[in-house]
Amino acid sequence: MGEARAEHVRAQRDLESQLSAEAAENQSLSEQLSRERSRRDELKTVAVDLQTQLDDERRAHALLHDRWRDKTDAVAAVERQVTVMPSRY
Repeated sequence: MGEARAEHVRAQRDLESQLSAEAAENQSLSEQLSRERSRRDELKTVAVDLQTQLDDERRAHALLHDRWRDKTDAVAAVERQVTVMPSRY
């Protein structure tokens, strides 16, 4: 019966050792998950900031494009007037 008791104690120690190892691994994975979630949130913030910046740049581009078109139209109108002027005189 002493031998059975010793075997039971060894089995219990093995299980406690396994449990300790699993708990350590679980803790490590929990910490890694926490870091990954934090990084994900940081990247989401960066993505939102970049999207906002892109939208601002698109609006600025559209505004400059409109101004460029207006100036091009004005130059074309002046060029037409210049070509018509010599024929009037």
